Amino acid sequence: MPKKETRNVDTECRKAVIDHLSRDITSLSGHAMTFRSRMGFTLLVGPFVMLGTFLVATKDGIGKLEWRDDYSCLAYSAAGAYISFAIWGAIFDSYLTNACSKGRRLVLDVAKENDAVVIGHEYPSFPKIIVACFVAYMTGFIILLWAFASVAILVWKLLTQSPAEGC
Repeated sequence: MPKKETRNVDTECRKAVIDHLSRDITSLSGHAMTFRSRMGFTLLVGPFVMLGTFLVATKDGIGKLEWRDDYSCLAYSAAGAYISFAIWGAIFDSYLTNACSKGRRLVLDVAKENDAVVIGHEYPSFPKIIVACFVAYMTGFIILLWAFASVAILVWKLLTQSPAEGC
């Protein structure tokens, strides 16, 4: 069995690669922290903002509200959208964390002069990255619109009940 050839890479090149990867990891970690804080804010504060909007809109009183089946459907839809948004955020956060871990392993291989692993490392092509990002962000955007529309329609239906329907 022939030996696998490994390339000798000089020390300056290794330092440059490690420096570049370290900056990428730092940047990705920063993005992950920002993403986590925004997701936490959206998921934890969003429902309370919607409830506050409803309370402010009904401060003059709207009489007795009658809860109908279509209201339950909208409420379940909004809850499902928020749960889907949380799952989407967890998947996206997992992707960012795994990308940072792969980068750290690559830095370790470069530092250990494990050229066979470094040479065999494959980078995803640029079009694949663009398509993956587009799909991920559009999925999150659609889920967020779903949640907003469900809650907005529910509040609108509750506020536009005629007094005869509600009493």
